[in-house]
Amino acid sequence: MSDQKELDQEHNNMSPKSGKDDKTSSSSSTVTADTVEQDLNEIDSVDSNLDSINTVLDFIEQRTDNIRAQLLELLTSSREIRQSIIEENSKTLSDNDNVGNKNSMDMP
Repeated sequence: MSDQKELDQEHNNMSPKSGKDDKTSSSSSTVTADTVEQDLNEIDSVDSNLDSINTVLDFIEQRTDNIRAQLLELLTSSREIRQSIIEENSKTLSDNDNVGNKNSMDMP
């Protein structure tokens, strides 16, 4: 039961404030048009800020995707170059062995 009280209290703490203390007067419990207007303006401001943040996050996500694609391309290219070098070195070693064997056969 105390959990429910805590949740209710948390909800009350998070609800929009009218700028007036509930304990100061009984008239504070009535919601005025100005208070509603202020709350709506605050909500619009927060909504606008969230839209801006969302736009920036979309840009960052796109940029990250582009960087990732470039890194994958670089990795693929690097692997191909490495494989080419290995094959070239292997061929060179094989050619050198063949030349060495041929020379040893020519010698009496």
